[in-house]
Amino acid sequence: MKEDQAQLIDSLNIKIELLEAEKADWEAEKERLVMELDILREEHKLVGEVRAREAQLNKEVKELLDLKESSGHAMDALTKEVEQLLEEKNEWNEEKKRITSQIQELEKETAAFNITVVKERQTYNDRIEALTREKSELSQELQEAVDSLGILQKRVSTLESTLVE
Repeated sequence: MKEDQAQLIDSLNIKIELLEAEKADWEAEKERLVMELDILREEHKLVGEVRAREAQLNKEVKELLDLKESSGHAMDALTKEVEQLLEEKNEWNEEKKRITSQIQELEKETAAFNITVVKERQTYNDRIEALTREKSELSQELQEAVDSLGILQKRVSTLESTLVE
């Protein structure tokens, strides 16, 4: 009987260890998903910087065009600079189109990812709650087994002392 109880206790301890390991795995996965979300946010921030740079370049182009109209002295030099800025603007526009397309794709992916994260988070939370309940139940069973073992040991001691008398 002691052997059965010891096996039961060992079995329950193993189950508890397995459940704790599984919980740690779920928490690590959750942490990985949060890191991926941070990376997506950083990429979104970079796109904002590109947009700000484009606005700045558009402003510079406008200022140069205004200066060209009011000043005939540096017309050739300014024309070359404007052409360079326009070329740069076109390159930025192409970059903007590419990045805008990437942003749209990232937004779609982020939306899908967020849905997945929410679902997975709920699944993880549900699983963690279930594992926590199961751990609690197993701990209670273990305590009951330990208590039973103590009672049985007292009975054995009582019986042994009765037999000795």
